[in-house]
Amino acid sequence: MGNKKIPRTVTTKPKNLQRFDPLTAKQPEASGSNPRPEQTGQLSALDEDI
Repeated sequence: MGNKKIPRTVTTKPKNLQRFDPLTAKQPEASGSNPRPEQTGQLSALDEDI
């Protein structure tokens, strides 16, 4: 039983890190709001054009 708990935590950790990596890089609070991620996307696009 102990062995089953270890692989579970290991598989859930990398998934969370990958999902939160891009979100935290721009705005950690935007992970739950819809309008916020849209604003960050527009800002990044403007920066790329410049």
